[in-house]
This record gives sequence, C-alpha cells and structure tokens, in this order.
Amino acid sequence: MLVIFYFLFKIYQSKSRLKRETKDLKEKFEKEYNELESDIKRELGELKRIRGKREATQEEKKREEELLKNLADIKSVFEKELKDIV
Repeated sequence: MLVIFYFLFKIYQSKSRLKRETKDLKEKFEKEYNELESDIKRELGELKRIRGKREATQEEKKREEELLKNLADIKSVFEKELKDIV
C-alpha cells in the first residue's frame, strides 16, 4: 500500500515539475518573440521614416517584406511549438 502511495506521489511531483517548466518555457518564448517583434517594428519604423523623405528603393521594399514575412514565420513556429509543449 505504501509503495502505491509513493508512486502516486512521484507521478504527482513529475506532473507538477513538468507543468512548471512548461509555463517557464512559454514565458521565455513569449518574451523572446516580443523582443524580436519590437526590433522588427523599430526597423520598419525607420524604413517608413526614410520613405517620408524620399521614395523607397526596391531593396528597402524587399527588406520590409522580408522582415514582415520573418515575423509571421517566427510567430507561427512559436505558436506551433507552444501547442506541442502544452
């Protein structure tokens, strides 16, 4: 009987630890994504500021499109990974 309680307690501890680590990982993912998003938005703001003074070059337009695509790709990967973890 004691052995059964011991194993149940160990299972409970493992689940609790896994839940806590999953929460920590989710918070880290969200923090990193938010930092990346703010960096990309800052870069896009700089491009818009430049565009206010003159017409954007093909290279700048391409750079802006790539930044937006990368942001969307990263967000989808983060969301997928978080769903897999949880």
